[in-house]
Amino acid sequence: MNDDRIVELLTEIRDLQQRHFDTYRTAVKNQEESIRAQKEAIAFQKTTTRRLTLGLIPIVAIVLGLTLWLMLATR
Repeated sequence: MNDDRIVELLTEIRDLQQRHFDTYRTAVKNQEESIRAQKEAIAFQKTTTRRLTLGLIPIVAIVLGLTLWLMLATR
């Protein structure tokens, strides 16, 4: 095998490795963005759940109080 062919093959290998590395870097970047978006979604869900819970507690207390009051009033 002559030197020119060896240089050509090595150049091709180098170029393929560079493309593979670029693709890998893009994949890692996309995964990082996905993880960030998932963390934001989880934080939003926790906040929403907390707000709903805090909003429902007074409503449940009022309904239970009215139910008890009606039960006692009809006796």
